[in-house]
Amino acid sequence: MRTDSTTHKDSTNGRRQIWKHGLVCALQDQSTGIAWIDSSFFVTTRATKNVLFDKPNADKIIRRQGNATDYAATICRALSNSDSCCIKSKGSCNWYLPSVAELDSMYTNLAKKNIGNFAGLGYWSSVEDTTRHNSGQISNSAFIVDFVNRGFTEDGQTHTNEKSNLNRVRAVKEFWVRIQ
Repeated sequence: MRTDSTTHKDSTNGRRQIWKHGLVCALQDQSTGIAWIDSSFFVTTRATKNVLFDKPNADKIIRRQGNATDYAATICRALSNSDSCCIKSKGSCNWYLPSVAELDSMYTNLAKKNIGNFAGLGYWSSVEDTTRHNSGQISNSAFIVDFVNRGFTEDGQTHTNEKSNLNRVRAVKEFWVRIQ
C-alpha cells in the first residue's frame, strides 16, 4: 500500500542502514458484518482521520472496551494469533483496525484497481466521529470508507455510521524491511 524509506545508523559499527516502512492489509476481510463497539457507548476522543501507522488508536479502542467480545478492533487483533508470519516472529507483528487514511490507501491502491477482493461496501475505521449534537452529546458514530467502485465521484468516500451497525473489516499491519 504505502511505503516510506527511513535511514537509521547502526549503533554497533556506525554503518548507515536504509529501511523501508510500510503497511500491508490482510488478504481477506476479517468480517462481512460486525459492530464497531461491543455494546456499550463510549468515546476514545481520537478523531484524526489522516493518520497513517495508527495502531495506537486501535489499541486504545480495545483498552476501553476490553477483549471479552468480538467487535471490529478485536477481530483485527485476533488475526495476529492465526497469522503464520506473526506466530513465527513470536508476536512482533500485530494486525489492527485501520485508520481512515489507511483505508483510503487500500481503496486507492488496491480496490480501485480490482486488487484484494474487496466488497463494494463500507469498511470500519478506528476513527470516531466526535461531532457534538445540539444537545451537547457526542455522536455515537465512527467513520467508514465506502469501497463502492462504480466510477462515480462518491466512490471511496468517508462517511459516519452508528457504531452498533454492521460493516466489513479488513485488518492492516506495519512492516519494516532493511534494504541496505
